[in-house]
Amino acid sequence: MKNKASFCIFVTEKTDFNKLDPQRIPWGREIWKHINRKIKVMETSEEKEKCILVPTDFSEACDNALNHAIEVAKFLKCKVYALHVVDTLSKNYFAKDLVQVGNALGQHIDELAASMIELKKYIATKNNENLLPLVKEGDIFSTINDAAIEVNAGMIVLGTHGKIGFQRIVGSYALRVIDSTKVPVIIVQKRNFGSGFREIVFPVSVQDEDRQKAEYAVQMSKMFNSTIHILPKHTEGSANKTKLDAIVKQICSYFEKYEVKYNIIDASDYGDAWDRQVLNYSSSIDADLILILSNPEKHLMFFEAKEENIIFNSAQIPVMCINYRKLKIAEFWGSYQHDRKNIY
Repeated sequence: MKNKASFCIFVTEKTDFNKLDPQRIPWGREIWKHINRKIKVMETSEEKEKCILVPTDFSEACDNALNHAIEVAKFLKCKVYALHVVDTLSKNYFAKDLVQVGNALGQHIDELAASMIELKKYIATKNNENLLPLVKEGDIFSTINDAAIEVNAGMIVLGTHGKIGFQRIVGSYALRVIDSTKVPVIIVQKRNFGSGFREIVFPVSVQDEDRQKAEYAVQMSKMFNSTIHILPKHTEGSANKTKLDAIVKQICSYFEKYEVKYNIIDASDYGDAWDRQVLNYSSSIDADLILILSNPEKHLMFFEAKEENIIFNSAQIPVMCINYRKLKIAEFWGSYQHDRKNIY
C-alpha cells in the first residue's frame, strides 16, 4: 500500500498568499488556486460591512420600500443599495429610452447602461449620500440573492402592492424572493415607516424553530428599543400545551437575558382563527412589524395559514420573513453585543 503524501501550510495574519510558491504544493497548481479562492472569499466577507438591499422596478410600491430602507439605515448607520434587475420586461421598458439616450449622446447604449442612467436619476431624488445604485442582468430571483451576497446585505426590503394589481414583485413573486435568499426579507406595502419598529408581534407555535426566531427578535429590539408581543398559539392536548409552555418560557428567559421588553398575549381574546388573532391583535396595538417564519416547501406558516394572508394584510403592517429552510441562529446584522462590529 502506497503512503499518501500530506502537507501543512503555516500562515499568520501577515502572510502574503500571492507570494507563496504554488510549485512547492505537492498536489499541484489547481489545488492551490482552489485554496486561494477560498481565502479571498473569507477576506472579502470579513471586510464588508452590512447593508440593506432594495430591489426596485421604479413602481410606487418599490419607492415606498426604498423610503423604509433609508429610514432603517439611519438607525443602523449603514448604506442602502437600490437594485434594478435587467430582464426581458426591463429591456422592453427601457426600449424608447435607449433610442433617446443613444441619439443624445451619438452612440449606442445597451440595456444595462440605460438602466443605470435611469436608476441614478431616480436615487438622486432621494438626496441621500448613503444610497447607492446597483444594476444586474439575469433572472430576478437568483439575481437578487446573488446581489445580496455580493454587497453583504443584512436584510432585504421588498415593496408590494398586495394581492390586487399587476406588479413584477408581488404575490408569489414576493414568496419566491424569500425562498431564494437566506437574508431576512421585510415586506412593506403603502404604509409609511413612522418612528421605527417599536412594537413587534411575535407569534409562537409548538414548532421548535420559533425559539431560533427569537435571535432575530432580540436584535431588532436592540436596534429600535422595541417591545416584543408574544402570541402563543394554544392547541388542544396536554402534550402540546406542555410543549408550548416550555417554548414560551425558554423564549422569555432568552429575552430577559438580553433585557428585551416583552409581554405575553392571550390570543383567544382576538378571534377564533389563529391568523385572524395575530392580525387583529397587531392592528389593535398599531404594530410596526410582524415577525414570521416562511416555509418555502409548503408556503404555509407555522400557524397553518397561507403566508400571503399575513404578508398582504389589510392593515399594511410590514412583515419580516425568515426563510425556514435556511434559518441559522447566527446574527443577521452583526451583533447586539456592544463589543462587536457591524460585519460578519
